[in-house]
Amino acid sequence: MLIQQGSGWCAVYSGIYVDDLLITSLNQSMIDDIEAMLQYNFTAITINKGTKHSYLAMNMEVGDDGIRLDMIAYIKKCLEGRDIGRKANSPATDDLFEVPEDGVPLNEDDKKRFHSDVAKLLYLAKRTRGQILTAVSHLSGRVNTPTSDDQDKLNRVFAYLSTTVDEVMHLKLGGKVEPEVYVDASYGVHSDGSSRTGMVIMLAGVAIGCWSSKQKLVTKSSTEAEIVALSDGLTNALWMREMVMAQGYKLGPTKIFEDNQGVIKIIKAGRSPKHRTRHLNVRHFFARDREKLGDIVLIYKPTNEMIADIMTKPVTGMLFNKLSKELVGVGVNGDGE
Repeated sequence: MLIQQGSGWCAVYSGIYVDDLLITSLNQSMIDDIEAMLQYNFTAITINKGTKHSYLAMNMEVGDDGIRLDMIAYIKKCLEGRDIGRKANSPATDDLFEVPEDGVPLNEDDKKRFHSDVAKLLYLAKRTRGQILTAVSHLSGRVNTPTSDDQDKLNRVFAYLSTTVDEVMHLKLGGKVEPEVYVDASYGVHSDGSSRTGMVIMLAGVAIGCWSSKQKLVTKSSTEAEIVALSDGLTNALWMREMVMAQGYKLGPTKIFEDNQGVIKIIKAGRSPKHRTRHLNVRHFFARDREKLGDIVLIYKPTNEMIADIMTKPVTGMLFNKLSKELVGVGVNGDGE
């Protein structure tokens, strides 16, 4: 919001979640005025100032080299009372999306616990631990009929977290305040033929937004799956673009990185050159129009540099370590096995 101060205007930004407020401004006196107003009108207000803050289980510390962000205390609380019994260097294995027909259903108590655990991890994954989002997103679709196989996969996520509990995100001082968007899709990876969309928005050297979701329609090619992913992902990308611009930053076209050159050619051609993708015209023209308006620019990014790959399928080994580090902007603590 803009508040008039003297002959000019001052921008003040507030994030509100129920009764928790996070207020920022370049003008300290405006923050002081808002604080005084709140104290005058409400009782029992707790105010935290300085370089260290805790907000919605996230711990933030402002330093000379940027901002460090973690949810270490939250993770430790999630791990309390669990017999991990092993370490894991990734949150999932290659069989993540497989749903065995002979899986043993969990009893009612274990089913409720499974549902609660998945919800806790989803909260974590959407904030500071995007590496686990693909696994947690898949398990979110299993909460109504979980089996022992699903429980084993959930235990694997907890084992990974116990191995990397002290991981911290690092928003670098001087980092570009320009969203860079990575969009990817894995074709036909689910048992019903559905593909999976993955998306990562990078800002100041870290992932400030991650999405991993099963596509709601079955596509007939990898190119179609990528067009669906791009269309769905643009909604979040444009929202983030508008939010950054609302903070007073001037942005050029937002870079959308795509590893399928066929998709880029289709979007830039103005219409689908082949009959096989014409049924996706609405999605195609949505992206096309946004590029023509100058809101976005599509840029090819080789698959081995596609950060969103980690959001489309279970990634392990050296590739997982590489992409995981890129998400948080720092190295990963914990050696795993």
